[in-house]
Amino acid sequence: MGEARKYMSGTHAALMSLCRGFCYWPGCEEPVTRFVDGEHILNLEIAHIRAVSSGGKRFDPGLSLDEKNAFSNLLLCKARHARVDCHGSRQYTVELLEAWKEQRESEETAALRGLTEERLRELVSESFALFQDETREALEELTRIALEAAATLQVLEVVP
Repeated sequence: MGEARKYMSGTHAALMSLCRGFCYWPGCEEPVTRFVDGEHILNLEIAHIRAVSSGGKRFDPGLSLDEKNAFSNLLLCKARHARVDCHGSRQYTVELLEAWKEQRESEETAALRGLTEERLRELVSESFALFQDETREALEELTRIALEAAATLQVLEVVP
């Protein structure tokens, strides 16, 4: 029986953020989210660079379970996951998959280099202000459509 796949809190969010919305495979334009029949669905699988189970691709017996499930060992890919882990997939080495991960994530994190605590506070503050503005606008629209529902949200302090 294989070992458990367990991920730290925030791992999914970090992968979703750093993948920039697409599969890690270079050039793949498969989005990690889709709308199907008007409903938002996740179009992803978490793939391990080094397998969790001893029979898996690129298994490293020297890694602990926590290391196997660590963010640094994970990629997002639904369309290509089976291909990377299928029979005859020797060309997908640890080094190649790590390079894909580094390339995708480094492009996204380049903007964070040199980020000061003060600038981070500003960014968070700007983000919350934008959220509050959008929420206020949504509440105004809801008030026009469903006054009782809008009043309930205000009483519950769900919106500012």
